[in-house]
Amino acid sequence: NPAMAQISAGLLLYRRRPHGLEVLLVHPGGPYWRNKDEGAWSIPKGEIGAGEEPLAAAKREFEEELGFEPKGQFIPLPPVRQKAGKTIHAWAFEGVLPLPPGEGWGEGELRTTYLESQNPFSS
Repeated sequence: NPAMAQISAGLLLYRRRPHGLEVLLVHPGGPYWRNKDEGAWSIPKGEIGAGEEPLAAAKREFEEELGFEPKGQFIPLPPVRQKAGKTIHAWAFEGVLPLPPGEGWGEGELRTTYLESQNPFSS
């Protein structure tokens, strides 16, 4: 269904730190994305399946991409329409990934990169 391909859903995991909020973004893999950072970072997201509820699709995509079942209170965010016309529905939730303790989001298979960004919701 072409109309469904133009709608994706994803989750924005955040956590509170002494210096403010941190969010988890992912970077696509594969040869095309190697050495490309600008505009590549995003929330874990993907297409909504036929008959699938958007939040269910967002949770499924998060688990598929990160290997962890998202749990928590899901806060709906305003939909975003990308330049190419795709609409992204997203929910934020507070939490941490169930990885061994350490700096960052955890150790193991995930690599972390820190960047500072201005809060787009503040005026």
